[in-house]
Amino acid sequence: MFENQNAKTELMIVCDEKLMEYANYLMALIGQNDDVDGEVVGTKDGMVTAAIYTPKNYKDTLPKITSNTHILFIGSFKEAKEQGKNVDFKLDKYGMRYGWLGKRAVMYVDDKMLKKDEYEKFLDFSGKYQKKFEKATVNIVNSLPDAAKWIGVFLPVVYPAAIYGLISGGIAHKKIKDQQYRCLTMALYLDGLQKFLEG
Repeated sequence: MFENQNAKTELMIVCDEKLMEYANYLMALIGQNDDVDGEVVGTKDGMVTAAIYTPKNYKDTLPKITSNTHILFIGSFKEAKEQGKNVDFKLDKYGMRYGWLGKRAVMYVDDKMLKKDEYEKFLDFSGKYQKKFEKATVNIVNSLPDAAKWIGVFLPVVYPAAIYGLISGGIAHKKIKDQQYRCLTMALYLDGLQKFLEG
């Protein structure tokens, strides 16, 4: 019979606590009325209802989930990794990945830190999505002698400074990963989510 053109598409977003802010960010994007002059921006306004589940919620609900349920896994937890083995990635750049197979989608950022030249390219790429990222200062400490050279001290007394360099590198890594997840969320919303939900 005829499909109900006004039926809303349900989206289950499965995400662990560490990445919950990006699930909420995607929910906010979906909830916007941002279509312009009949042109769809992201998802069709008012046509998608989304709910966030933790991995535990998802496992508890699993017996009731049908093959017609659209599910997006955000992150690299066990269930997301299992789904990620089968998907066709639509975006695979600068440590960011999203893709889907049927009604199962994944999006995640690699744990590996971007190199300086990759990070510069990432900033250019992110500009496509009208997102302004503050350029993170990245001090990558590859080895103790490099750390010594970086801070201009002799190797025998480098230990505390090397620790400082690693900490600042860790902070930069966290900051860049946040930028990657925000960019990835926007890229999925603008370029991929509607196509996934129509599948």
